[in-house]
Amino acid sequence: MQPEKQKFSIIRWARWAMLIAAALVILIVAVLFIMGRRPSTQEPIPPAPEQEPGRAPVPQPRLEAPGAAEITIAGQGGPGCEAEKKAHEVIVKEMGGKDIFESYKKGVLLTDEQGVTNKYYLDVDGVPEEKKSQLPTLFAAGSHLKVQYVICGSGGLRFLTSVQAQPNG
Repeated sequence: MQPEKQKFSIIRWARWAMLIAAALVILIVAVLFIMGRRPSTQEPIPPAPEQEPGRAPVPQPRLEAPGAAEITIAGQGGPGCEAEKKAHEVIVKEMGGKDIFESYKKGVLLTDEQGVTNKYYLDVDGVPEEKKSQLPTLFAAGSHLKVQYVICGSGGLRFLTSVQAQPNG
């Protein structure tokens, strides 16, 4: 009779454990519900401006053009890469990091002439030392650039090979 009594005890503990687990879930849901109903201490997010469906919004361009000559980036391309034939005029939309020097792994979002936004990668180490100080100005959001790039791999990764500032507007 001992094993039957032990089995009954295990079932009793299992029922209590299920009851406690259900009570904890209900308590957590109630706390989250109450926290979600509190008025926010932050400012409300303004509504997005009207835009054409299917198109990403382009940042407003700056009025002055940065005074930078063409910057050629060395070391791009190689096996599995194909150079784009013509230069494209693009607008800087967003950085992948907090500045251009952190954007190598995350990329830079540029919007081309047709309004299509793509991710481009810039190897900052391939930029000549005397031109590195111009990069933050060139890649400020809303800047107009003329770029050339290579497309590498089956994923079509775009690596910048040449960047030139264009007058905005």
